[in-house]
Amino acid sequence: MSDQMGNTTLLPMVPAETRREFPKRERQPILEELDEHGDVVFRFKVDRRDDADTLSLEEFYRESVADLLRIVRFYSKGKPVIIDAFAFLNAPNDPIPVIKAER
Repeated sequence: MSDQMGNTTLLPMVPAETRREFPKRERQPILEELDEHGDVVFRFKVDRRDDADTLSLEEFYRESVADLLRIVRFYSKGKPVIIDAFAFLNAPNDPIPVIKAER
């Protein structure tokens, strides 16, 4: 097979016996559920995991900040700054240490 410019296009070779017709299934109509604002509501199954595998939000961000500090260095006014804690904006007076204290 070739195009108008004379370039040859190779088609994959598939033996005739491997080609088969698949039964056609009737498609189910898409039923959209709308909320009170007219937005489509999507529902999906959530894979529940054991609570031992999940992190609290505080622990998740503590680990994320610790990982970030392994690859970047922070500066303030051109001088390196050592970060040892952070706080959420909604609780600025409650610092969370980046490195867990040894017990």
